[in-house]
Amino acid sequence: MKLVAAAALVLALASSAQAAPILSVNFCPGNLSCPGGLLEASLSFTEDTSTTDVNDYFLDILFRGDSSAPVFLDELSFTISGFPTPTGYESAPTLQSASGGTNWQVFYDNISASAASCTSNTNNGNEVCLQSGPGDAQNLGAHIQSQSLLFQLLVDLSGTNQLTATTPVNLRAQFLQDNAILSPDFAGTNTTPPPVTTAVPEPTTLLMLGVGLLGIGRQYRRRRRRAD
Repeated sequence: MKLVAAAALVLALASSAQAAPILSVNFCPGNLSCPGGLLEASLSFTEDTSTTDVNDYFLDILFRGDSSAPVFLDELSFTISGFPTPTGYESAPTLQSASGGTNWQVFYDNISASAASCTSNTNNGNEVCLQSGPGDAQNLGAHIQSQSLLFQLLVDLSGTNQLTATTPVNLRAQFLQDNAILSPDFAGTNTTPPPVTTAVPEPTTLLMLGVGLLGIGRQYRRRRRRAD
């Protein structure tokens, strides 16, 4: 029974490993506002299947820069068409993890070329922004030159409307030290970014492991019968 349960768990993991993003858009380097050296600036939404809420999502925001990219990423924001802030969200998106370890905080606010941008929840606009160390003049953000920066959030949208592969979304970012801003127009096409490498085993490997466990279980039962 234990071996059968283990095999069932492996097969379940294989199924979850195949889950694909509902909506993926990569803005760089193709957009004219992309700073030089920024190889990727992408949004990827995947359904949160652990809840019965039909429009809860995990959001991955990925930036990749080469040696000529801006030095630090200080602020970033995302916008989903049809979901204004704050009424379009059941609660503020929660940050699950962030690269750089620089005290990132989430606000309902816009990004602009000013010290006051992305610092409060008083802006009833459309953007959800992340600020690195708000109020700390020494905190320049996360180093992005020749680096990949991944931000993972849990997004709980209000109502019952759901995201699709063509929902218009936008991504903005501020590179404070280099006085550069990524500010593309909305995109509603499913231009999938390069995959993020994770520690999840390949589905084929998991299935082979499950079959192997079942085979071991059969051999064990046969030996017990012969011994009896």
